Amino acid sequence: MCAGVYREILATKTRKVQKDDIRDVYAEAKGNGRHIDPLSETTLAYLKEFKRMWKSGHLDPLQDRIALDTYNHRRTALHFGGRLFLTGLIGNCLSAREQGDRDAEQRWAELLLDVVQRLEFMFLLEPPVPDNVLPWDRPPSRWHRSANAGRERGQNSKKCVLQYLPDDWDTHLWDAAVAKEWEYLDELAVHLIVPVRPEELMAGQRPIGWSPGVLVEWRSARCLSITFAPVKSHAGLYGTELTEICVDPTILGGPAEYLAKRCNSSGGSIVVSSESKNAVRKAMAKFGGKALPEIGTLLSRPMFCGTS
Repeated sequence: MCAGVYREILATKTRKVQKDDIRDVYAEAKGNGRHIDPLSETTLAYLKEFKRMWKSGHLDPLQDRIALDTYNHRRTALHFGGRLFLTGLIGNCLSAREQGDRDAEQRWAELLLDVVQRLEFMFLLEPPVPDNVLPWDRPPSRWHRSANAGRERGQNSKKCVLQYLPDDWDTHLWDAAVAKEWEYLDELAVHLIVPVRPEELMAGQRPIGWSPGVLVEWRSARCLSITFAPVKSHAGLYGTELTEICVDPTILGGPAEYLAKRCNSSGGSIVVSSESKNAVRKAMAKFGGKALPEIGTLLSRPMFCGTS
């Protein structure tokens, strides 16, 4: 069952990992004597990361310019997901043998051999930390022995990279997106105009009630209204439950003119809504890194709301 679930998860690119899948995996991996919550966010995060690593063909946790926290997360995902995968495959092989199903046993054995060959080298390169060894008694990790070790923690955080942004960074980013006809032009335009969180572009419940996303209205040639419901208002103590910002597209240009044209061709208003905040955020990080390679970090409006 475990390997069947894993095989389906790892072989299907469009299918998302479901909590029921994780529950089935852990139901067959309780023999380690430790209690593991199959529905915890940490568990899901490790298994999803292992899935991404497996499908990409890059199982090595260590990458160029990788942060220590990301390396540790990928390393744990490798050990965690790899062990569960192997445990399930071994169990399926033994179960097929006990049932006398030689064909099934052969299939599981072939899959197990393939998985072992892919994981063995990485487990040797990244051996698990021995039990009962204090953190300060452990040998340096591969990350600490790599060129990444010279980087300070948070080196790519917004407080560290803002100083490297050119004055017209937003113009460069927008022009590059328009030239490419980027699929997230609507979301990028909103981010470049107002300090909105990626989550606030998603339809969902807010402190003030239900929100479809970000409402953009073209009220006149010199008035573009952008309205959104913040996801955080601290019970009304801070911030606003509903935010409306009006800009003059003839002055702001670029993304504001783009949204004005979108509204004009759609009856006067549009709703900018994203299905996944992480998909948009990661797409912006990847695209921003190409458009402004000297920064190489997450380039979205929430990070740079203090630059204008």
